[in-house]
Formats: sequence, structure tokens, C-alpha cells
Amino acid sequence: MMLSLFKRIYKKITGYFLFMLFCGYFASITFFPHYHVVDGVTIVHSHPYKSQSGDIPVNHNHSKDVFVLIQFISHFIATALIIHWGILIFRKTLNISIILSETNHCFSLYPYSPFLPRAPTL
Repeated sequence: MMLSLFKRIYKKITGYFLFMLFCGYFASITFFPHYHVVDGVTIVHSHPYKSQSGDIPVNHNHSKDVFVLIQFISHFIATALIIHWGILIFRKTLNISIILSETNHCFSLYPYSPFLPRAPTL
């Protein structure tokens, strides 16, 4: 009884946390996107920052190491998603083929299966 109550509370808290994480991410990419041009390459990313301090615009720069990190994270996320979806599709396909093949072989293993040959009627 206590364990099921704990599981329900855990699921509810986890759901709220993931919802808030998504809202924060969505707000960040919606309200704070900006770009930098480094060596002729445009890098677009988003994070909260102050664009102005009073009436004076603030120069917002990153080091080249940070740009490499941004590219690495973007590449990792894109690659991880493709690999994840590929594995899911492969597992589903494999599971379906195993289920179908076991179903076909399953009938031939039973001694009184309708698919086995039977004696002629009298």
C-alpha cells in the first residue's frame, strides 16, 4: 500500500519536473535566440543574457572553446536522437518478426494442431 502511494507521488513529481524542464527549454529557445559570426560561420544558439545595460548595448561574445562546445552538444544530441530512434525501430521490427516466426512454428509443435496431416475419414 505504502509502496504504491510512493510510486504515484514519484510519478507525479517526475511529471511536473519534466514539464517544467520542457517549459524552461521552450522559453529559452523562444525568447533568447541569437547568433554570432565567427570566421565567416554563423552560429545560432540560445540562452538568457542581458542585451542592454540601461541604454548601452552589451557586447555579448563567447570564446572559441565555447563555440566548439556548442557544436559538440548540438551534434551529440542530433546523433543520439538518430541512434535512439534507429534502435527503437530495429527492436520493434525484431520483436514483430520473432513473434510472427514463433506463432508459425508454434502450431507445428502441438500434436493436435489443425495444420498437421490427419488420417483419412472413414
